[in-house]
Amino acid sequence: MNLYFTKTTSGAAFLPRYVAESIPFSSKNLVKVMNQFSVDTESAVADGMRQTLKLCESPDLDGEIKLCATSLETMVDFSTSMLGKKVQLMSTEIDKEEIPKQHYTVSQGVTKMGGQTYAYAVFYCHGTHSQTRTKYL
Repeated sequence: MNLYFTKTTSGAAFLPRYVAESIPFSSKNLVKVMNQFSVDTESAVADGMRQTLKLCESPDLDGEIKLCATSLETMVDFSTSMLGKKVQLMSTEIDKEEIPKQHYTVSQGVTKMGGQTYAYAVFYCHGTHSQTRTKYL
């Protein structure tokens, strides 16, 4: 499989869990959150936030387990619930503007995390019911 990793531009940081849990994370409260973070409701960021909530609020696919992590602690909790406590965390970091495509082997049942557009850091985490304890993040 050929993948192309791009450099992130959002720079959004995770909020501490107690702060993230105090902010409603739902489409119903989106305008309130946009106002709280001074996001123009007609902006590209607002559109991205709507898309993030649509993804996070959509039903799980058959066999999928998913979570939108709004704090680092929540992401770690999800990962360890899927993979156990002895996991090896891996991340892709891009140093250059242009990175060539590379070939990667992706194992079945891997837990994946992907950054989403929101007023603060939100990661869409998902995996399958057929996880084993020897997978990589």
